[in-house]
Amino acid sequence: MPPSGSEAPSGFDRLHETIRRWIWERKWEELRDVQDKAIAAILGGRNDVLIAAATAAGKTEAAFLPILTKVSARTEPGVSVLYVSPLKALINDQFRRLDDLCERMEIDVVRWHGDAPQAAKQRTRRDPRGVVLITPESIEAMLLRRPGDARRMLGALDFIVIDELHAFLSGPRGLHLATLLRRLDALSVEPARRIGLSATIGDLSVAASWLNPASPSSVSIVESSADSPELRLQVRAYADGEDAEEIDGLEAEEKPVALDFIADHMLATLRGANNL
Repeated sequence: MPPSGSEAPSGFDRLHETIRRWIWERKWEELRDVQDKAIAAILGGRNDVLIAAATAAGKTEAAFLPILTKVSARTEPGVSVLYVSPLKALINDQFRRLDDLCERMEIDVVRWHGDAPQAAKQRTRRDPRGVVLITPESIEAMLLRRPGDARRMLGALDFIVIDELHAFLSGPRGLHLATLLRRLDALSVEPARRIGLSATIGDLSVAASWLNPASPSSVSIVESSADSPELRLQVRAYADGEDAEEIDGLEAEEKPVALDFIADHMLATLRGANNL
């Protein structure tokens, strides 16, 4: 909460009431710095936004808490938010993270890739609204095979969220997605705001230029100022086969190999703790 007598509302205060209650129920002590900054950038302007932070720093919530606040009162037909991910598995994970909150806010959220349930896709085709989590390849398929559906569903987007943006900065998939974004802009009277989620990289201006090639300087860059987690490195060597240490009392076929020693060490070192 803001200090007593403060006129400026905090990032938390600017969120939708349902989102604030959802945060309370999860007993968050405070918003992370990247989340607080992203709320100000997304709710306080019209620019595209680049959110850069380390893995597990809360980038998804940094983007979606203010985005869902922004689109909660939308009544016009059409999908509000298009979330683009390079991986089906990431889409499934983000769906699990967003489903409960979106249900509370009465905002539809649907997965859209080759392995996703067809029934949910059909409902969205009939009544397009809410949030669609999709891969670039599925956008391409929709534009080619169902151009009428694509225009009806994606012709009035408020936001396009691009996750793992650093993975699209070069290579064929990056070029492919860049062309898809231009084609989506062409469907709309007013292009959707682009929100990029990226791991920390050396030069964020490169990512900003990719996100908005026409005006990279207008992109609001939100970067976490929190200290990076400590990284501890240990290098070990294990002998295998004839070089393995002899252990008395075991038959030859029972003698442990290097993988046995590695497994024992990992169990003793990592058991009971969260590790990446």
